[in-house]
Amino acid sequence: MVKVKINFEGERIVEFEEGTTYQQAAKELCGNLYEDVVLAKHDGKLIELFKEIKDGGEVFFITTYE
Repeated sequence: MVKVKINFEGERIVEFEEGTTYQQAAKELCGNLYEDVVLAKHDGKLIELFKEIKDGGEVFFITTYE
């Protein structure tokens, strides 16, 4: 299985298995804020959390705080 590298909020590079959903990544990366995440932003494009991460790039998670 292929690993996907993402740049998480410009701070660190994280690897995930291909097929990991944005929701799974948010749960791992956002800690206590996970439940407040409503969307992902991958290379500037808004993406629903149930979709799979298919390629690398810069990812931000949008929460209800924003």
